[in-house]
Amino acid sequence: MLCEELKSEEVAKVNDFYRKTAYFRSVTEKERVFIVRDEGKIVGALCVESEADIRVLRGMYVLPELVRKKIGTTLLQFIEPVLKDKDAYCIPYRHLEGFYETIGFKAVDVNGTPDFIANRFNLYCAKGLEVLIMYRPKG
Repeated sequence: MLCEELKSEEVAKVNDFYRKTAYFRSVTEKERVFIVRDEGKIVGALCVESEADIRVLRGMYVLPELVRKKIGTTLLQFIEPVLKDKDAYCIPYRHLEGFYETIGFKAVDVNGTPDFIANRFNLYCAKGLEVLIMYRPKG
């Protein structure tokens, strides 16, 4: 398996990949996209968005038939250097707290988070999603 940053001309491929998962949002130009390929096929993806001088992890998905095969762990380890220069947040499902803790994220309360993170979190909660906010300081 190969981890790499997606080339801009391949955005359509990652959007096709996301349609095969539960992530129905298209990649934007504000995001850097990191993927795992297996025999040339995208099997995992993760977006790192920059907003208000903060990094935000979004869209971490692995093909359903390959979940629990260390693809997500490989992606997290690969993108960790990208997170070192700025504070970072993610809003994962609650059951993934330990997974994100492996690269230094810690659960935080919504109070005191940037407005755009709090708004996104509240929107997810209003949809009935069991999520939490996690924070990782730069460095």
